[in-house]
Amino acid sequence: MRTGPLQACPRSVRGFTLIEVLIALVVLSVGILGVLALQMNALAYSHSAYLASIASVQAMDLEERMRANRAALDTYVETDPEDIDDTETATDCQGGEADCSALALATYDMHRWVANTRRLFAGTVDISLESVGDGVYQLTLQWTERSQLEETTDDPRSLRYLFRLSTA
Repeated sequence: MRTGPLQACPRSVRGFTLIEVLIALVVLSVGILGVLALQMNALAYSHSAYLASIASVQAMDLEERMRANRAALDTYVETDPEDIDDTETATDCQGGEADCSALALATYDMHRWVANTRRLFAGTVDISLESVGDGVYQLTLQWTERSQLEETTDDPRSLRYLFRLSTA
């Protein structure tokens, strides 16, 4: 008995139907979209953690600048970061030939530090430095992340950094 090429085969031998293949593609597509959404969230949280670590490093940088120039601690506190123009240059106190007083060095430090902090946070940072008494200082950095700017949220992130410097 001879059979032709279009002979009916049992269901188990025929393979997949077009509907089964389409359903498999839909399930696979949903899975890939889920993985992409997870990756996007991971990137957003990674960027948020990066900005928090930058804030911490910047806070420690200002503390060390103040620790190195204890004679002018009041100048650091009295300098309002809002009054500092990023394009304005203070007396350059770097280099072997620079002859700066403690006050000039404090002004120079604050100008450089504020300009660097604004650059690192793309201009979306508010800075506050105050003396809370007895040689204790509080630095507050408050910023809005880029992803939050697109969503227009009013929930900025902040870092409050307390440190003690003795005047002696």
